[in-house]
Amino acid sequence: MDSFGFILHPLVHRDVYNFFPPARLLPAKALERVLTAFGPFHIQHLKEIRSLTGSCVEGHIIVCPLLSKQFLKLNEDFVNEKLLRAVRIAEKLGVKFLGLGAFAGAVGEGGKLLSGKTGLKMTNGTSFAAAAILENISRAAALRSIDLSRARVAIIGATNAIGQNCAYSLNNRVAVLGLFGKNSERLRQLGSLLQRESRSTEIRNFGMDTGKFIPEADIVIFTTTAMEVSLKPCAADFKRNAVICDLPSPRNVPRELAVQRSDILVIDSAVIKPPGEIRLKIRLPLPEFHIYACMAETMILTFERRFQENYSIGYSPDLKKIEEIAGLAGKHGFEITFNSFGKPITSDADN
Repeated sequence: MDSFGFILHPLVHRDVYNFFPPARLLPAKALERVLTAFGPFHIQHLKEIRSLTGSCVEGHIIVCPLLSKQFLKLNEDFVNEKLLRAVRIAEKLGVKFLGLGAFAGAVGEGGKLLSGKTGLKMTNGTSFAAAAILENISRAAALRSIDLSRARVAIIGATNAIGQNCAYSLNNRVAVLGLFGKNSERLRQLGSLLQRESRSTEIRNFGMDTGKFIPEADIVIFTTTAMEVSLKPCAADFKRNAVICDLPSPRNVPRELAVQRSDILVIDSAVIKPPGEIRLKIRLPLPEFHIYACMAETMILTFERRFQENYSIGYSPDLKKIEEIAGLAGKHGFEITFNSFGKPITSDADN
């Protein structure tokens, strides 16, 4: 039976507490120091995951014990070395394909540095994450009667793979694209490339100054690197009836804000219901039997036996892969959910 490996990590302190309750006794800073000292470890063997086609794969979950913010703040060489140790565990387990979850797939040039140090082919899952975001943006726009051709869309974290895929996909489909990101040079290059291909969309580069465009945006997309941009959303930040697409890793828009602003619609943008019932030993902020798009993409490519080359690696956008992985997801029974804080969205009253 073909097998995949998947590297994930705790997103926030609470995820560590859920898995290891005694960790609650440690102050937050002390826990972070402990996590830097611990090495990666194999936590779970997933047996007989079955596709709608009838084929079966198995998987191995490997934990890299660093929080999301540590992936961004710690020395990059240290982080990449720790991830490489997780890759070595996957190699010893004999997996045929490897997935990088959350910030494990965002650092090191989107997994490029890591992929160059192993014979294992891998993906960071951003193609399916972008496909899920784009599908849910279309669903939300229809629900809220938003004409996308007239919409103003903000992408927070626009220069990573998900952000670029979304930007290229929405170019010439929306009225204005507002781009935000920490790396000013990459953001400038992205804006120039989009402008060159734009026939009807105004491209605007805002750097890290979210206060200038967010209050005007009909749709706001937060990507996995949104925490790099210094935005702490408050109720007044968003336009009335705005749609907020929030990748919950960790969340940028808390439930309390959504309750305070009942007019806005917050959608969980890359949550997937796989075929069958998959239970993970590490509790994630997801509904039962649901997974993130990055893990789903890894499973789908294993079902397809795509072991000869990397798939979603690096930051470069690839619209063909977005279309391809969405089609393969349907073939194997992976459903893009339309949820708000884990609950299905059926009407405005549900938010």
